[in-house]
Amino acid sequence: MAFWKANIVTAFLFLVIDYPIWTYNAEFFEFFIAGSHIYVFVIGLLFGFAYKKTGSLWSVVLLHAFHNFFVTII
Repeated sequence: MAFWKANIVTAFLFLVIDYPIWTYNAEFFEFFIAGSHIYVFVIGLLFGFAYKKTGSLWSVVLLHAFHNFFVTII
C-alpha cells in the first residue's frame, strides 16, 4: 500500500481509538460541535509523516506524549 493511503487509514484509526476517551469524559457531544474530528485526524497524519521521516516509532511516541502534555496544560 502506498504511504499516503496507509497514513490516511492509520490516521482514521487514531481518530476512532480516541472515541472511548471522549465518551468516558462526557465530551462526546462537545467533540462534534468543536470539530475536533478534523484536528485529531490531522494530528494522526502528522504522526504518520513524522514516522516516515524518522523511521523510528519512538519519535512518534515522544511527539504524542508532548502533544498530550501541552493539551493538558492549556
